[in-house]
Amino acid sequence: MPPETSALRSTFRRSVPGRGLRRRWRGLRGFPLGPGPRAMLARPVAGRGHIRTDDQVLFEPGVAFRHYCVASMFTVLTGPTIDPRHLAMQAACVDALDRVQSTIRPGNTFGDLYEAHRSAVAEHGFEEAVLKACGYSMGAVWETTWMEPPFMAAKVPLVREEQMSIFTHMILLDRTTGLSVTLGETVEVTSDGPVRITSVPREPIIAGA
Repeated sequence: MPPETSALRSTFRRSVPGRGLRRRWRGLRGFPLGPGPRAMLARPVAGRGHIRTDDQVLFEPGVAFRHYCVASMFTVLTGPTIDPRHLAMQAACVDALDRVQSTIRPGNTFGDLYEAHRSAVAEHGFEEAVLKACGYSMGAVWETTWMEPPFMAAKVPLVREEQMSIFTHMILLDRTTGLSVTLGETVEVTSDGPVRITSVPREPIIAGA
């Protein structure tokens, strides 16, 4: 097994929440992910590819939890050389995710959440790399359609209500440099704020570190 793949598998085990999911993990083979330029698609990609040194690898694992269809999203950097722009993008995603989740309350709208996301990313200088949505509802039907419209986008008037489950994802795609960073968690809306159903590390995930 190439050293990059071995280190990435070990990092994935440490990063993905839930012992049950980790026990079922048997390696990268067959698991959709997005290495290199494929990370710019902002979705895991099926088909053969290669994970290299100094790479960026997108993961978006999904799992069922208490009748919820939930997901996480994160980017793993393989190193050994880490581009400081990746670290700056990670910091922007962390800030945006925390601000979006602090805005999740019954009565707030999807548009409110997107504005929290947009303004946080803009303060870090990455507004040109931001997508036009930063999340969506999940778990409304079974089998899941994964994304339930409307999305968390500008001026969307859908009001948050208790017990809704939503996937909050921060995705930065710098098409000039080809760099990308992602960070996403599924939360349940409660009167006391969001309750995380999945969680991802806030610090950069570096394979083998």
